[in-house]
Amino acid sequence: MSSLPNIDIRPFRHHEDRFNRNTWFATIDGDSFTSLKTASTLENGLLRLHGNWTSLSWTEDFSPRRCGPYKIISGKKLRPTTFHSFRKTNGELTKTADETFAYFISQKYLDTTSDTDTTPFELQDSGQQHYYPLISMVEISSAIRTMGHKKAPGPDGIMRNPILFLNDEHPVILNNLYNACLFLGYFPQAWKIGHIIFLQKKDKDPRDITSLRPITLLNLFGKILDKIIVNRITYHLQVTNRLNDSQFGFRWGKSCEEALRKVKDILHKSRLVNNHSIVISMDIEGAFDNASWDIIRESLKEKEVPPYLRTMIHSYLCSRKVSSDASPQSLIDPLQITRGCPQGSNSGPLFWILYMDPIFSILKDENVHTIAYADDLLLICTSTSRVKVENITNRALETLHTWITSRKLNIAPKKSAALYVAPAGRNKGAGKGGVRNPAIRMDGNHILFKNTLKFLGVTFNRHLTWVDHAKSIRDKVLSKERN
Repeated sequence: MSSLPNIDIRPFRHHEDRFNRNTWFATIDGDSFTSLKTASTLENGLLRLHGNWTSLSWTEDFSPRRCGPYKIISGKKLRPTTFHSFRKTNGELTKTADETFAYFISQKYLDTTSDTDTTPFELQDSGQQHYYPLISMVEISSAIRTMGHKKAPGPDGIMRNPILFLNDEHPVILNNLYNACLFLGYFPQAWKIGHIIFLQKKDKDPRDITSLRPITLLNLFGKILDKIIVNRITYHLQVTNRLNDSQFGFRWGKSCEEALRKVKDILHKSRLVNNHSIVISMDIEGAFDNASWDIIRESLKEKEVPPYLRTMIHSYLCSRKVSSDASPQSLIDPLQITRGCPQGSNSGPLFWILYMDPIFSILKDENVHTIAYADDLLLICTSTSRVKVENITNRALETLHTWITSRKLNIAPKKSAALYVAPAGRNKGAGKGGVRNPAIRMDGNHILFKNTLKFLGVTFNRHLTWVDHAKSIRDKVLSKERN
């Protein structure tokens, strides 16, 4: 261990030095941190160990993309996912890392049926631009401060704190920059290059392309402009009441608890009048990854979003590219993408809400209720008899399947589940004095009925009691205690 000089901590209490202190945490090893706990204060201990903050930098093993300071200190280091060869549709395996990454992008983010123009976006003539309100310094400051200071940076490696310091000391710089982008209707190309990291899903074949969850890291300067645009579009949709109330995810004034309360109220109201109910939880395959940009643009136009915001979204979606540490070639020449809502962007959730909004109006009926939280979709059908509710549900599923297919999405029937709630006293099941489960299908595939159904972390059963939910919580707690 190095000597422990007596250094005054006061010069290091400024804003920019706090950033250096946070950055340093990513280079500290476990043994050094253990010894620091015995120091009178963490700051003095760190300074005594290394002398000053500015001489410290990120190590090769722990780059700001891969982990935050708290993960290093707590021992929860984020290890990169091992990149396996993928099995192609023809049965062959990819042979190199670059081929594997290119195949992943082609399957996940390339829309071969789209007419989307992938050529670089041309700057708009200022004379063609409609009136727009200038971006204020308050908007920029709010967008920066709502970002977590532990957010991983994009390909440029710049984190939030130095951007916050720049805006606090020289707010005119970012204000002029973002207003110039708005005036020209241009989202800079450098801010449209994402860096993908992969998370391995549990119990999945690593050679299956669906075994990886891609997370896109974007430059924070671009995410700030993205946030401002999203806030303005969201405000327009709220004040004009353009979104259906049945979508509870990523909405101002909506919550997970409110969605669950609506499910409970519908089922209890149905039982009070002796109606039969069918609840179906549906899984949309690769929901965010398969969203068509053409449909997103059409949705913005249908919602009468101001032209200057639609122009910015057009530029944002045009000529997007991605790279990954798993593919050395992509770091030099990023690959083009033409569909999907980037998981990690501010606009991704908004795009998905717009994408799914029409289904609530299409399925609107006094006996059909559709509830969604982001990409979690729940269908509830009610009627006076088992036969009637079965027919209503099958018709709703047929309509839903047709619409989902037109949106270039797929529902996995094998991952979907159904719960049948009969009137009180008749819920014992077939052969036990009750009624048999209805027969429901989607695209010719049976959807299986279960005794319990989980939605947004809450377990519902056919008796509408919380016994099964309490059991699941108990089992989860006991499992954590054993581990």
